Amino acid sequence: GRAPHLKDSQREHLDHMLELAAASKYVRATPSLYTGLEGAFSEVAVVEVVRTPDLRDPANPNKELGFETVLRRLPLAQEFKTFMIRALYGTTGNPFRHGTASGGERRQVLLGVAALAGWFQEFAGVQAFDELVQRLASVMPIAIHTARRPRLSAPR
Repeated sequence: GRAPHLKDSQREHLDHMLELAAASKYVRATPSLYTGLEGAFSEVAVVEVVRTPDLRDPANPNKELGFETVLRRLPLAQEFKTFMIRALYGTTGNPFRHGTASGGERRQVLLGVAALAGWFQEFAGVQAFDELVQRLASVMPIAIHTARRPRLSAPR
């Protein structure tokens, strides 16, 4: 609620996505994820003068900027840019962004939560990504142990 730069509609989409993700309703969370997250990064792009409010290049007002170009121009660590472009947007994310995906929504929403945590860390001064990493580190050994349990085999 106190995050800078966000419009009310973006906050609502992100809140809705998080509520649906918490309820494991990933298919329903996906549209709000993409609308809210893209909006959050786009708002920062305007503040950082990477993009104009009407989606144009500040250096060339005749040129519209696509979202991936905006991500590349934002003051972010290269690893975070690569993560955003390869895991959430670009070829991998386009089916989810455009409503043509058939499966994989859980993965995309969880990656989106990580991206949102990164946004909070980079642009809102909240250590959300560090907190997410710490929480994952605490449950990862249990998940690995569970995944390595011997499986029951069918009788021969």
